[in-house]
Amino acid sequence: MKRRRMHSVKAAIVLPAVLLLAGCGGSSVKVVDQPPGSPPTHARSAPPPAWAETEHDSHWLAYSNYCWSASGSAQCGDFVAPSCADRRIPKMALQQGETIRFHLGFDPTKVSVTEGGSSETLPPGRDPIVRARGTNGAMTLFVHAPGGSATYAACLQFMRQSNNLNIHPSQQ
Repeated sequence: MKRRRMHSVKAAIVLPAVLLLAGCGGSSVKVVDQPPGSPPTHARSAPPPAWAETEHDSHWLAYSNYCWSASGSAQCGDFVAPSCADRRIPKMALQQGETIRFHLGFDPTKVSVTEGGSSETLPPGRDPIVRARGTNGAMTLFVHAPGGSATYAACLQFMRQSNNLNIHPSQQ
């Protein structure tokens, strides 16, 4: 009887200590904050704002077009095709092959990215990932969800490498 109680006491002390230490270890999941500044403004029934994260930076994505229903109302917004000359479209400086992680405020059922006229279907999820192919210009993220569909936009500007240095597009 005494032995059983001793095992219970040891378990009561050791188990919480093990769980605490396990929680203090390094994590491979990167916790990322939202980009600086306010998200783009939208109508009451618009899809939630989305943002993109690269190795160097993060940016709110611009709305390109959408048809969305929320809170008992529906609305469609159709904007001009995304252009890098438009100041509302965020400019993302990155390297060819760099990973872009998108962050959505909903669970999409379909996701695709178009860069340089070529489209790629991605697995659906709140944080889809794509590797940038290296084409300067507008990039769009299309998503479909139970609330509707939306297209977000950004402008990709690829850094040129020279003697192992990255040269930002504004310095080229």
